[in-house]
Amino acid sequence: MKYVSLFVAVLCLTVGCSRRLAFRADEVLIDQTVSVRLTSGQSVTGEIVSKEAGALVIKDRDGQSWKAQANAIQEISGPPPVLDAAGAVISEREIQAHKNGKNALLFSVSGGILSLGTSFFLSSMASRALGDDDRDAVLYGGTATGTAVGVLLFSRIGAKKDRQQAIQQIRRERAVTQGRRDLNGEVKKREHVQTELERMRQERADQDAEIKRLQQKIQDKKKK
Repeated sequence: MKYVSLFVAVLCLTVGCSRRLAFRADEVLIDQTVSVRLTSGQSVTGEIVSKEAGALVIKDRDGQSWKAQANAIQEISGPPPVLDAAGAVISEREIQAHKNGKNALLFSVSGGILSLGTSFFLSSMASRALGDDDRDAVLYGGTATGTAVGVLLFSRIGAKKDRQQAIQQIRRERAVTQGRRDLNGEVKKREHVQTELERMRQERADQDAEIKRLQQKIQDKKKK
């Protein structure tokens, strides 16, 4: 029973390690994932779609939009927003779409094997001081609990690594996209400048031609 209690304690500690912050309505950012609790007791979790005057528009996981009036919001909480190089929010939905789960699987398997061996060794050492009736319970119970805790902990480490890799990939993709936009913008600016220069040259040529025409007209009048 004590091993089950240990497992539950470690599980709660591990699950509770994800950081959540409290925000004001004017602090949240577009695309940020938040949980909003209203004074009516209703709660909604989703991404901030827009910030209107005195209200937040939130799209939940089912794609439904909710408008929460600022004066009816009791609490806003959620994980710290993840930003790209330009300061724009990377939504949790986009992060999940880029995660492949390879590290979580790899860490779970390798961590399970390591935890199995370690917990079996420690449990066998602990069981030697006990009687025959308690020895098997401690050995098998300790091994199973230690293995389960190890798999959980290592899988969370792998999942965290998957998340970081997904965030880095999104940042790289956005940087490339932004670079292309900047390049396209620079090309368009140069094209605009070239067009303006050509227009000015044409206007100057037209003015010179008009001046020559007027000069010729004046000379023709003098000859008459």
